[in-house]
Amino acid sequence: MKPWTASLSVALSVLLIAVAGCGTPTLPPPSATPTVSPTATIPPTATPTPTPAPQMRLQAADQALFYGDWDRAFEEYSAARLNASEADQAARASFGYARTLLESGRVWEAIEAFNAFLTTYPDHSRLPQAHYLKGSAEERAGLTNEAISDYER
Repeated sequence: MKPWTASLSVALSVLLIAVAGCGTPTLPPPSATPTVSPTATIPPTATPTPTPAPQMRLQAADQALFYGDWDRAFEEYSAARLNASEADQAARASFGYARTLLESGRVWEAIEAFNAFLTTYPDHSRLPQAHYLKGSAEERAGLTNEAISDYER
């Protein structure tokens, strides 16, 4: 053996022992089911949608009535009546609701709704029109005498 190979062997042996001494970190064996630490979750909050003003609801209801969209007209007139800040808005919503009942063919309900309008708002500017439309509903329902009485008002 040549002298330099012996010192090379010794140097390599020392290097291997040094590297072996450092060692590699030992990892725990993998578990069958991974564990998850619970974290607090904040539930999302809904973004509030603005409630349309009664005036906007009345316009939407009038448009729906014009186009024959009875369901939408009922919904809008009902919401406008519930959220009305002025008596005239509530009266217009009640009148529109009764008119929608009549236009949709629900004459008995229309008669009741016009009666409620006439009783609740006896001085409203649409009183003559309400009597006329109530008479029309009564005529369709076969209540001729009542219809004549309302037409004469």
